[in-house]
Amino acid sequence: MENDLMAKSISLLKDKETIILNHPKSIKNRIFKKNRVVTVVISSYNAEPYINKCIDSVITQTLPFEKIELIVVDDHSSDNTPNILTEYAKRYSNITVVLLKNNTGTAATPRNIGIELSTTEKIMFLDSDDWLAENALSRLVSTMDETKDDFIVGRTVKVEDKGESILAEFVSYKERRHMSPFDIPYLFYHMGPQSKLMKTSIIKDYHIRFPEMKFGEDKYFFFNVLLRCTRVSIITDKICYLNRLSINSTSLTKTTDVIKKREADLGLFKEILNSNIPIEKEKVLIKRLLEYDLIKVCDSLVFVKSDKKEKFIAIIREALNLLKDRPYDIISMFDSQIYKVAAKLIELNRDQDFIELFKWYKLDKNKHIVIQNNTAYYKVTPFSNDDPFKFLPIALYARAKDSYVEDGEYVQTFEIYGESISKVEYVLIRDRNQLDNEIKVPVHIKNNIGEFRVKFSDLNLLDNSLFSIFIRYDGFRLINIKRTLENQVTYNNRDFSFYTTKAGNIGFTIKNKI
Repeated sequence: MENDLMAKSISLLKDKETIILNHPKSIKNRIFKKNRVVTVVISSYNAEPYINKCIDSVITQTLPFEKIELIVVDDHSSDNTPNILTEYAKRYSNITVVLLKNNTGTAATPRNIGIELSTTEKIMFLDSDDWLAENALSRLVSTMDETKDDFIVGRTVKVEDKGESILAEFVSYKERRHMSPFDIPYLFYHMGPQSKLMKTSIIKDYHIRFPEMKFGEDKYFFFNVLLRCTRVSIITDKICYLNRLSINSTSLTKTTDVIKKREADLGLFKEILNSNIPIEKEKVLIKRLLEYDLIKVCDSLVFVKSDKKEKFIAIIREALNLLKDRPYDIISMFDSQIYKVAAKLIELNRDQDFIELFKWYKLDKNKHIVIQNNTAYYKVTPFSNDDPFKFLPIALYARAKDSYVEDGEYVQTFEIYGESISKVEYVLIRDRNQLDNEIKVPVHIKNNIGEFRVKFSDLNLLDNSLFSIFIRYDGFRLINIKRTLENQVTYNNRDFSFYTTKAGNIGFTIKNKI
């Protein structure tokens, strides 16, 4: 397939109807080639509202722009994007613009054309609606020069109307150097193009290209790249800003049918099983696809409200059946207890119980939690009392006890249960919408009672906002400290609510259900 993709890119570049401005291999650009250390490839289509911000973020890098080779391939936009790109090409000889005569329908072909044209030792991909942090390229390039590693990953910031958050923090929460990609937990769970720099030689020597798929081409590409990487580094610097603003609501990721996405994942699942990858590496990729892509999607209102639940289940069952002869039990490797149970229910042909499990998990606001032997369990209401899956263990569960003010500090005590108590690191008070507006607070736990104290003088350093309070454990994982202020149940078309009054007492109301 890769050879066909390469051939198509080369054919389009030779097509007389393809317009190429500032070809990287022109005499002028070959003269300055030795000065350029990194290639940025942008695929654009009808990107008029945001292409300027994207390109300007590359031009204004702290790494001098003359050291950057910027290749923008436009997939036959129908808006003003080609004219905007042409103006940039007139101003900068190191901005190569390719204008395709016909739309290819995916970002794959434009990116593959960018690979064919690239002339530097390092390459990264940037979507036309995203933008780079000011020092992104200098940090990525300097890290690769320092470590000689094949692949560098930085922090991606997701920008939404409500504010900013860290995307895939499980990868970028701490610095790592010179590690096998298979020794970095969950690296394969962050497979978008954002914030990644790689050696161009790996892509070209192994003929790795983006497949022409409407969904899943990034996973396919980066799975193949990382399989050929010996060493990887992670940095915590902000590298890329991912545009998820409502003005950008027509992006392909948001509009692709969710069933088609899962079918694409199943196709990649089959390809991995047929690729003769070493078993230890195969397990990492298969676990990601089965637990995170195929089963986790059912942990959503999209699945609960779907009239195509049987199609979701059929895809998962097909994947599980493909693993029957594999020398490992992939379900036992899952991180989530509920996803383990869900997979086992499908193996047992308990399809309706699979559906009821996720309906309960997503819709029941008053889940019954039972504490036994210092572990918290969900009591799964839809299942009978003798069902082996009636109780779901919770890795870590905390619920508030007392809170008071003492010596200029806010003090909160809480009960905490679960096998991960020993992995608790600190309490994180984090702004819900603004990055870096947060503080870490020491936490003390004895037996099953925890306490944290935070000085009001430290809280006063934070900007005005709404904050969430988390317990951080096991590196990147976060849980809330539960505080039950209200329990509501509907019975005989009436709402019964037990709640906490302003005076701190238990109150009770009854209302007719609206």
